[in-house]
Amino acid sequence: MTSKITLRNSLKSQLNLVSNNQQIELDSRAICSKLLEYINNSSFSSILAYNAHFKGEIQLDSLFDKLDKTIKIYLPKVTSKKMEFFLSEDSSDYSKGAFGIKEPISSKKYCPKEDSPSLIIIPGLAFSKSKDRLGRGLGCYDKFLSTLPHNSEITKVGVCLKSQILDEIPTETHDQKMDIILTI
Repeated sequence: MTSKITLRNSLKSQLNLVSNNQQIELDSRAICSKLLEYINNSSFSSILAYNAHFKGEIQLDSLFDKLDKTIKIYLPKVTSKKMEFFLSEDSSDYSKGAFGIKEPISSKKYCPKEDSPSLIIIPGLAFSKSKDRLGRGLGCYDKFLSTLPHNSEITKVGVCLKSQILDEIPTETHDQKMDIILTI
């Protein structure tokens, strides 16, 4: 099997060649529709998401616009390879954080005991058919998920373009599996 580094570099190159932003936007809207349907048929009190930044990432703006206002949205802040989620109270209250990614200004941190049941929407370079994930290589999501209490009520949903679903990807013991993968 190909190493993670080799596969990651190959996938990043492929995504950088994606030039049809309009198609990514259409695919993102379709995936957000699926997410919204899933969320509306569940009882999540909070959603941990992300602001799309990297080429080929699913854009979640159309989901944020349609979510029930009683559901809290938390977005990540990354510092020195550690990621934490903070309440997004206003879509205009952001600052540029690590890697130039928009981060919420809020100081209200996600608390699994108070904010469960939760859904976390996770981007990736690739996902396998057995729900493994290959991220960008810092392990931010894996580290964050490993800090949650074992009894946390959190559903992990990976979102990606159809071309990012692979038969298998290399994994290590610390890698976190997804519960669901959504694509079109």
